[in-house]
Amino acid sequence: MRRRLPDKLVLDTNILVSAALNGKFQEIISLKAFYGIDLFTCKKQVAELERAFIKLADHLSAAAENYIKLFEQLAVEVEIDERFDRSPDPKDNYLFDLAYRVKSYYLVTGEKALLNMKQVNQIKIISIVELRKLLKA
Repeated sequence: MRRRLPDKLVLDTNILVSAALNGKFQEIISLKAFYGIDLFTCKKQVAELERAFIKLADHLSAAAENYIKLFEQLAVEVEIDERFDRSPDPKDNYLFDLAYRVKSYYLVTGEKALLNMKQVNQIKIISIVELRKLLKA
């Protein structure tokens, strides 16, 4: 059986920060531009992203504000109902609320604790490497 290709994605903040730190933010842009995948975010994630980028500003190749603005332009910001409470790290519960809200079948993360969950209902929890493989298939 062929895996369902993503048309909507929720990216964990660690994926965005890692892409910025490693000069691979273009890969995030290509998800929308090349693959036509809709990216989603919420106020909670934008705030988390701002804190992370400002803290790591000295290690970024562009200004922290540029990455934040670019992601805000790429992603659709939606309101979430905070209901999910089964994440290994309670600070990540909102990612599942976001995925449920937009009906995304994929949550992309680099956190092992989340990856170990593998799937929550219809939401598959995958790494960026797994996403790349899925898109190449």
